[in-house]
Amino acid sequence: MAFSFKASFIDESTFSFDNYVDSIMQNFVYFNKFQQKEIYGVFKDIPFFHQYHFQEIAAFKDFVWQRNVLHLPKFKNKKFSFGSHPKELFAKEQEILDLCNQMKSIEIWSLETINSIIRQIEYYKDSLIFESTEDAYRLYVTVEELLNHIEEQAALGYKFKHGDPARKPLGEYSLYFNEIQIGGNEYLVILDGKKLAVN
Repeated sequence: MAFSFKASFIDESTFSFDNYVDSIMQNFVYFNKFQQKEIYGVFKDIPFFHQYHFQEIAAFKDFVWQRNVLHLPKFKNKKFSFGSHPKELFAKEQEILDLCNQMKSIEIWSLETINSIIRQIEYYKDSLIFESTEDAYRLYVTVEELLNHIEEQAALGYKFKHGDPARKPLGEYSLYFNEIQIGGNEYLVILDGKKLAVN
């Protein structure tokens, strides 16, 4: 087997989700060293940094990622609960959000972008993976809050921290709707004129 690109495979015995989040933070620290720092993205799922506005959504998406994407053995028969999401991890994710909020963002969504998390909640509810059914309904409410926040940012044309009554302007924000289904999450980062593609 040959690859024309650099690939990193996950070793389940050594993989650490904390280290993975740390590496994302390091990337955003690096991005913010540049004068021009812009993120362009086409998304089939709500971008991960938006999810960090709410611990409920961060907890759920982190769990889904480890259980259903990475297939980590310790998550195979584990049920989801909000209480199992470490506060220290969410604190790091909030730092990533703060760093991302300093950057200009242009995003393209489709209906699939929103439906993706709804279907994940439905699947977990139907498969009895939630420890409590109330957690599923709490997630629905929180997703609605997140979408309202993103909609308000798009209307204002800039990012601001959820819960900030002053809506202090941070990075510029533009959101576009694509009527054609989007196949994946792709990012283009522009740093002082240099382009970096991330998938």
